[in-house]
Parts: sequence; structure tokens; C-alpha cells
Amino acid sequence: FVLRAPIADADLQRVRVGQGAFVAVSALGPVPVPATVTEIGGRGDDRTGTFEVELALPNRPGLRSGLIGNARVRTTDGPQAIAIPAGAVWQARADEGFVYVVGG
Repeated sequence: FVLRAPIADADLQRVRVGQGAFVAVSALGPVPVPATVTEIGGRGDDRTGTFEVELALPNRPGLRSGLIGNARVRTTDGPQAIAIPAGAVWQARADEGFVYVVGG
């Protein structure tokens, strides 16, 4: 299983393949699932200016394709992590999909 998440270019420089992350999936309960950054997009999205990052998740009971999670990627350049809320990842209306980036 993977979680694909858009990350702003300013945060992208702090993310490396192999870094650890945690993904909270509300359908699985309050304990976050450990994840690992496995791929970083080489090109930004022209519409949003974000880069797609893939986080690999271990096989867990209850984990299904289509669930939505909140990701927190651990970085090495300081105490802060990059938080990716579910609302920043996806929203759909009729036959259109939208990607949002929430600044903090």
C-alpha cells in the first residue's frame, strides 16, 4: 500500500527517499501506521506547484485501497516534521478532483 501526497517545493528539499513517516488513518484507529518515503516526483504539478511523494505502508488488517490518511514525514534538518493533512491531499466534486496545499 502507498499513500501519495503532494508536497510544496519549499518542503521537498527536506525529504529524502528512505526517510521515515507516520500515517494516521482514521478508519484504523488512533495509532499511526509507520511508513517510508519510497519515491519523490521529479516534476512539479503545473496546476498546483506541488511534487508527489509516495509513502509505503506495511500491510495491516483493515488497511484498504481508497482510505484517506494524514501523513507526517520526519525530517533531518530540525525538530519540525512536515505535516500533510488529509484536506491537503484530495477533495472531489461531481466529476472533478482538486488538490489543496494547506500552509501552516
